[in-house]
Amino acid sequence: MRLFIEEQEQGQVGGGQGGAAGRSGRRLGCGPTGLTPRLLLSIDRSGDLAEAQDTVALALEFAAESPLVVGIDFSGNPTKHKFLDFLPAVMHARSHGLRVCVHAAEIDNANETNEILK
Repeated sequence: MRLFIEEQEQGQVGGGQGGAAGRSGRRLGCGPTGLTPRLLLSIDRSGDLAEAQDTVALALEFAAESPLVVGIDFSGNPTKHKFLDFLPAVMHARSHGLRVCVHAAEIDNANETNEILK
């Protein structure tokens, strides 16, 4: 969503936030090339559940306005917080049709990796 933020700061956002995502997608190469980028909003595991829930709400809002926004990404410093701390936000995203990408097994923590894969 960095492209959306840059457009917003430059005063180029119009027609709703999904419009910005659509314009960003065109700038990234949608169209004649046959490539269509898809966007994931990121949940940073160094944050907290409230921030994660805000990210999911924003992803749902963007997804309702643009087919380019398809889900969330759970990433960040793997030594900060447990995946299960964010499970309510992840499940909320999935229950509303968003796809979920999770960075796992970046450090030796078999218990968390198993929890993620459940």
